[in-house]
Amino acid sequence: PILDGSKLPEYSYELAKIAIRPSPWICGKEYDNTVDPLTHQKPFFIFVHVYKTAGSTLRSFFQKFAQICSKSWILVIHCTGVNLSTIQSEEGNWEKCDVKSKLESVARGRRSLSVNNSMLRERFDILGGHLRIGTADNVFRNNSSKHLASLQHYSDESAPPLRHIVFLRNPMDRYVSGILYQKFEVKKKKYSVDHVVQIIKEEVIGARKKNQYQDRILGYLLTPVQVDSLNKYLNQVNKMKSENCTIPDNNFPKNIAE
Repeated sequence: PILDGSKLPEYSYELAKIAIRPSPWICGKEYDNTVDPLTHQKPFFIFVHVYKTAGSTLRSFFQKFAQICSKSWILVIHCTGVNLSTIQSEEGNWEKCDVKSKLESVARGRRSLSVNNSMLRERFDILGGHLRIGTADNVFRNNSSKHLASLQHYSDESAPPLRHIVFLRNPMDRYVSGILYQKFEVKKKKYSVDHVVQIIKEEVIGARKKNQYQDRILGYLLTPVQVDSLNKYLNQVNKMKSENCTIPDNNFPKNIAE
């Protein structure tokens, strides 16, 4: 993601090559020091678990992969609302973000962990959980080689060492799955199929009447920087409305609109 709100580069064949370049990871302890030849950093994978999109299956996959390949895996929760200033800090802990479980290739005891950039960089290879794309953009930023000093340009010389993995699902299937999970798993209630169908119909009809749409996926696909820009924009809009001012059409945050 673009960190300063500048315009995204044109998506080109060169960028496509970077996006699909093979990972330099090779399984086993003897390859612990493997680095990405483009970034000169160890590979770092981030699994962005969008709600109700095969998360349990993929979490299990990454944990087993870490066990077999001597990698370190950390699963976090409550991170979609992480404070922007804390993830941009080198030593500060990610506010509103907690560790749910971890598997480290090197035994470090049972002490509790706080999530921060230096800890992720030095101790883990795979980060997963309910978090936004771009949450970990600063993990390597303060420790990177000179050509990684800016993450604004995506070329062969400056590609960030982060690989995001996001699993998406048909929106209607995901919505129904979420309703079923809330009713059966969270509330532990027993409903007939007809009752669940009626609940879904009523929720959809009620939302359409209010012109409301499900936008929960934006909690994962908007970066923390974009969310910060959007919140500042909305605060400005609300202030202008309260003062009966005209809202400029061209005032929407560029790092979201583009």
